[in-house]
Amino acid sequence: MDKQKWIEEVIDNGTRVRKLAPRDSLLEAIERSVATLAEVPARKVWMAAASVAVLIALNFAAVKAAGSAGNEKTSTSETPLYTNNQLY
Repeated sequence: MDKQKWIEEVIDNGTRVRKLAPRDSLLEAIERSVATLAEVPARKVWMAAASVAVLIALNFAAVKAAGSAGNEKTSTSETPLYTNNQLY
């Protein structure tokens, strides 16, 4: 019975809390801070996109060249595997 009374008191406390309203100048301050942000020029955006495209193309070319040269030894076959984890 005491537990139920405590639950009802907690719920009742939540209904008595009044909502706070923001000050009137808050919206204007937010709009001013957003308006001062500088925009990135379209030329810089296109240059970044072109550089990403070049890097992707080079990556594909490197993967294709590595795939066609399958006769060469890979680094894992050249290096001995140590089973006891001692480097020296």
